[in-house]
Amino acid sequence: MSLKEQNPIGKFIPLNVSAPFHSELMKESADIFKEKIKNNLFKKINIDLISNHNLINYKNISEKEYSNQLTLQIHSPVMWSETIKTILNDEILLLNWSKKNLLNFFKRFLKGGKLTLIRGY
Repeated sequence: MSLKEQNPIGKFIPLNVSAPFHSELMKESADIFKEKIKNNLFKKINIDLISNHNLINYKNISEKEYSNQLTLQIHSPVMWSETIKTILNDEILLLNWSKKNLLNFFKRFLKGGKLTLIRGY
């Protein structure tokens, strides 16, 4: 079965990664993580923070839901294109990526939109 047949919903881009993040192979690790943070208290986020696995804005959910969202983040597929399109509705995005290739990949989504890329370390 081809990669396209395995993923008929969208584009499949193989990435060279150090661990199987965002896949079901991380489910056990996600369960351990959830157990470790279950008693943590999170402060309410007052900025836009988009989850790249389901496009939820953390600003719009309760602090009690943060641990569940972070756990899902570990083993859920990333909705990269949809995340970028959601973010591009804003005029300014602060990035803290040191990888130039990620910045270049991000710029491919810009088509006359207003976005300032600020590169961190």
